[in-house]
Amino acid sequence: MKITVKGMDFDVNLLDFDTAKAYEDGAERLTNLAKELEPITKLSEKILKGCDAIAEVIDSVLGEGTTEKLFNGKKALDEYSQTWFEITEKISKGAK
Repeated sequence: MKITVKGMDFDVNLLDFDTAKAYEDGAERLTNLAKELEPITKLSEKILKGCDAIAEVIDSVLGEGTTEKLFNGKKALDEYSQTWFEITEKISKGAK
């Protein structure tokens, strides 16, 4: 299936084992991200670690380097989170 994120098209094949596993594992990891960030006291560190975690998942699902294409090196946790939610929503709709 094709999904469009931030004006860019990506092919996602959830019937491919590696893609399905990356999506499931990534969704699980990001569900627990708040707990992972909780002990960190500095806001800047929370932003960096949160963005890095989301970037890792996006790259594993949509392909290496996708995060750089989507965000051009910018690290804004709200944008990363919103983009991940958009990706999951589109994948969920397409999987039905």
